Amino acid sequence: MCKKILIAISSAVRKYEVLNVLSFLAGLLKDRDLAYRTIAVYRSVISQAHDPIGSVALGELPIVSRFMKGVLRANLLRQDIAQLGMSRQY
Repeated sequence: MCKKILIAISSAVRKYEVLNVLSFLAGLLKDRDLAYRTIAVYRSVISQAHDPIGSVALGELPIVSRFMKGVLRANLLRQDIAQLGMSRQY
């Protein structure tokens, strides 16, 4: 019984840690308006310093990969909008 509780607590802590990392990275995108490459460097540094989740590095988790794809899309969209605004000026 105690082993099941410890496993459940451990799983909850890991999920909380991943959510904190994603929240931090989202803040870099939203509040500091950083580029995809810069946020990817932050992700890599955090992943190297963080203990693996099971046998997977934090930066290679599927949820982190999906998040980074969203960051890339947001950056590409922002660039497209900026280029569109510039082309309308001329």
